Amino acid sequence: MAAHALLETARDALFLARLPPSRLAWVYLAIAVVSLGLFVLQERSGARSGRAALATWLVGSAAVDVLLWVLIAQAVTWTLYLLYTWSSVFASLVVVRFWTLLGDLFSIGQAKRVFALIGAGGGAGAIGGLLLARALATERLFRLVGLLYSSEDARSLYRGVHDASPKVRDSSRELLEHLLEPPLQGAVLALVDDIADADRLARAQPYYVPPKLGYLEALNDLLDHGDAGTVGLVAYHIAEIEAVGLTPRLERLRASSNLTVVTAIRHALRQMGGGTTDGQ
Repeated sequence: MAAHALLETARDALFLARLPPSRLAWVYLAIAVVSLGLFVLQERSGARSGRAALATWLVGSAAVDVLLWVLIAQAVTWTLYLLYTWSSVFASLVVVRFWTLLGDLFSIGQAKRVFALIGAGGGAGAIGGLLLARALATERLFRLVGLLYSSEDARSLYRGVHDASPKVRDSSRELLEHLLEPPLQGAVLALVDDIADADRLARAQPYYVPPKLGYLEALNDLLDHGDAGTVGLVAYHIAEIEAVGLTPRLERLRASSNLTVVTAIRHALRQMGGGTTDGQ
């Protein structure tokens, strides 16, 4: 249960960070279809529910998780759908198999004494998994702080804000407060301070509010982060509205290795009278 809670936390964070919540409806539908299909397949194949079968499912699940970890590192969107679906299907199949096995192993009298302890252990495992997920997320956050401020010892800061001594915690927090600038400061301190979740979200919210961009700033942002097709369309539009202020940015994009981008940029510069011929 601890591993499942940890997996679910990572799954939700990855999915919602890259895809809109509206896509969850399709994922829930996929979970229902896949789970039903696997249950029917098990019934028809007469799959056993003993210890060996449960161990096989656990080992196979671990192998699938490792494979998904490798695939997600490639930043392919479909792997997020697969991760979300698999983690839920895993819970449906393995947990049911586990309790089925317990039902076969214990008599009714034994179950009355043992099942409560097993259920409590599962709940404790789930809580432990969530606490571990939070600790890992905070630790990785301090790694990023170390990359932003290479002159500071981020590892010592991380240990300091979690130290048992109030004096050490206060000192580390004060250093962190002076090191970071708003709104990043509020987001980081909200994670390390011992406050209610509602207060944590309220203090971190300004960091996650997208900046308000003007029209030309938005076009410049698309030039920086758009794919080749988007950059080409933006370049043509810049030429149409004669946004000469973005000419230096277009000039720099002429060095792109993408032929589509280079062609669009040269056309835009010629339209605005600021570029050279295609042969140059």
